[in-house]
Amino acid sequence: MDSNMVCWLELFLLFVLGCVVIVKVRWLGLRESVRHPRTILKILLLMIMGGEALGLLFGGTTHYSRALRPLFLLDNKHLRGLRRFAREVLQCVPPIIDMLVLLFFLIFLFALIGHFLFGRDPIDPFFMTLEDSFVNLFVLLTTANFPDVMMEAYHRNMANALFFAIYLSLLLYFFMNLVLGVVYENFCSVEKQKLRKLVAHKREASEKAYNLLLSRANEHGVIFRHFCGMLLLKDPIRSLRDNYLLFKALDHSGDGYLNKEEFVRFFEYNTLKWTPILSQPEPAKIKRRLKHLLSSPYSEIGFSRPIISYLNCFQKLYDLNIPCLQMGLLLGMGFVC
Repeated sequence: MDSNMVCWLELFLLFVLGCVVIVKVRWLGLRESVRHPRTILKILLLMIMGGEALGLLFGGTTHYSRALRPLFLLDNKHLRGLRRFAREVLQCVPPIIDMLVLLFFLIFLFALIGHFLFGRDPIDPFFMTLEDSFVNLFVLLTTANFPDVMMEAYHRNMANALFFAIYLSLLLYFFMNLVLGVVYENFCSVEKQKLRKLVAHKREASEKAYNLLLSRANEHGVIFRHFCGMLLLKDPIRSLRDNYLLFKALDHSGDGYLNKEEFVRFFEYNTLKWTPILSQPEPAKIKRRLKHLLSSPYSEIGFSRPIISYLNCFQKLYDLNIPCLQMGLLLGMGFVC
């Protein structure tokens, strides 16, 4: 394919991504978009890639921004967990930098001591200069040059081995484990803080949704009709049965309304899955549930009036204790979480 055609194709795809960013900025607002780091980073990447693509059209040769294309993969709903993990790793960088600065300071301190102790020996090539001392002690953290780095000093005086023993015990076995512990503790604290913020945001969103769903006719709580309308906007493919069961699971008081304390637990119950009961309930329980279903104020939402009239006939036939009708009424009655 011609290089100019490739550049035009790249510009077209960048234009599509730019339209997505514009829609996102209009949705969030300019003030919130400026405070959103991922949106700012995406705009900068689009500007750099677009500038390089235009430069190639006019005779340019460099195209280093292609290495940044995988970053766009993080900005989608399927890699939400990976994006959160990468963000938490970046948030743990400051304490890691502090520990690395302390580590290099300790290596430099031991390198200075080793240079003055062993640098006078012309046979020992590991501590002749301060730079050689620092590099060899840094490699000693990986034990790649052990015990070669200490053999000349040990051959001259056996007590010199104490310097290397203190260095390895302090930095390799103690300080490196300390760095690992600090990184793990900071990562866990960032994860907990993110979880707290997520729970707080969900509760705040639930409270705002509760205030919007209240009506003048039902000021004491949210009725099922309004609750079902919200679920139709959130998850249109959810069945009416699941919506009703979710409402009943949240309605601990059983009064047909959801107060604020019950409604704010919506995100906790929203992930529940429902399966039919395999065991057959008692006939008295079936009759009670059928009467409750027919007299429920929500029956008009889930069933049309002809179906309700048929169910009333079935209830009268049920009173005659017809066995085959009992088995028919068992279907779809009673779901558990």
